[in-house]
Amino acid sequence: MTQNSSSREDSSSVVRSDPPSVVEISGSSSSSSVGSYPSYIEDVEGRFEPIDDFRNEFARFEELMDRRIEQIPFTGASVSGVDAAAVNAPLAAMSGDPDRPSFTADDVPSRVQNKDIIRAVKEGSIDGRWFEYLLPDKHFRTSMPPTGYLPVYTRAVTAGMTLPIHPFVKEYCHFYGISPAQLAPNFWYCFASAWILWHQQFNMELPLDEFRFMYKLCHVTKCEGWYFLSGHGRDQPMFWKLILGIPSLSHGWKPMFFMIRGPFNFHPNDRLPRRRQVHTAFGNMGESFFI
Repeated sequence: MTQNSSSREDSSSVVRSDPPSVVEISGSSSSSSVGSYPSYIEDVEGRFEPIDDFRNEFARFEELMDRRIEQIPFTGASVSGVDAAAVNAPLAAMSGDPDRPSFTADDVPSRVQNKDIIRAVKEGSIDGRWFEYLLPDKHFRTSMPPTGYLPVYTRAVTAGMTLPIHPFVKEYCHFYGISPAQLAPNFWYCFASAWILWHQQFNMELPLDEFRFMYKLCHVTKCEGWYFLSGHGRDQPMFWKLILGIPSLSHGWKPMFFMIRGPFNFHPNDRLPRRRQVHTAFGNMGESFFI
């Protein structure tokens, strides 16, 4: 059931089955697959010559990275801009369900552009031949996507989110009754890092209970419906620093979303016949989880 490292790193694979090894774990860097995004960073860093003005230095580095990203192949799947009415999108402000809770995402339209989607898909090594990307108009919301579509944040894709959705993530979201679109970018960093760590150090898949013991799911402040991962505090072992190199803050990701359509439910590592289905619309996690 568990794929070995060679199968996960096979460049001919049509889907990315496991998160790439792109993070620093417990003080050591893990290697990445040939042709991956980190290898482009290393190549650029090797050719980069520092200069006295740091602002110009960072600008030059970003320019070189943009050039290298443009050289990464974009496999199929055109990005289409579609009006909400054309795909029968249930507008959040007009849901008509009096029992539906309100979410902050109901008032956050997308600001993503075509180039943002293509860049994220390239960096995330997503095979576009299996998915259709929908560039949302101003009426789309992550909290209520069109039927058959999954909301995706560009930051999530570059932070470790896999398409199709990884079985662990489906189990995690099913446990809390939420959608993957409700998870902040730091969830994807932590999940991808922990998954790699458990494989490398323990030669086993990451158990859901152990991940929940390491991290608790918390409300994003003043943002109803979004959640991030945090340590359990002083009453629990200090697992928060077990995985190094995870950004402590992430700003501007909420309006940077688009929609995908395709086999996002069917991951190669799914356990049959108990395949979890992705809940695409926002759910309301019970207060009992925060006790």
